[in-house]
Amino acid sequence: MIIPKIISHRGYWIEPLEKNSLKAFIRSFENGCGVELDIRYIDGNLIVSHDHPSGKESLFFKAVIDYWEKYIDDKNTPKIAINIKEDGLRDELQKIISKEYQKYTFVFDMSIPDTIPFMLSDFPFFTRQSEYEPNPNLYDACTGVWLDEFKDSWISGRI
Repeated sequence: MIIPKIISHRGYWIEPLEKNSLKAFIRSFENGCGVELDIRYIDGNLIVSHDHPSGKESLFFKAVIDYWEKYIDDKNTPKIAINIKEDGLRDELQKIISKEYQKYTFVFDMSIPDTIPFMLSDFPFFTRQSEYEPNPNLYDACTGVWLDEFKDSWISGRI
């Protein structure tokens, strides 16, 4: 039997402006949920942002990880799904997430050329399956499959 882990999309947000905010991530962790978040590299830092940020109010990825580390234990550590929004972030990501904590995280949504360094470094990565990608790339090498719906609702509850 597969026991699902709940991962909140861009955190457990109530108001749309809370998406990808520290408040939404804290709310997720406090409720025993993992998070999906988006990262980019801006001005020498990994930041959490789905789109290119428009102001100086960036949330540093390191701040999320620092808070998340308070919830790490052997049985109930919330997972972090890291949506890579641009190529070339692996080295910076590995500076922030230690090898020891990588087992609680995975990256996804990179280009194939950018996925290969993650694969070669044993950083957990998911491939994606969607209505546009019925046959996931690197299926035999990945840690898991991220199911995505862009236009059509095709995912069923059957495993």
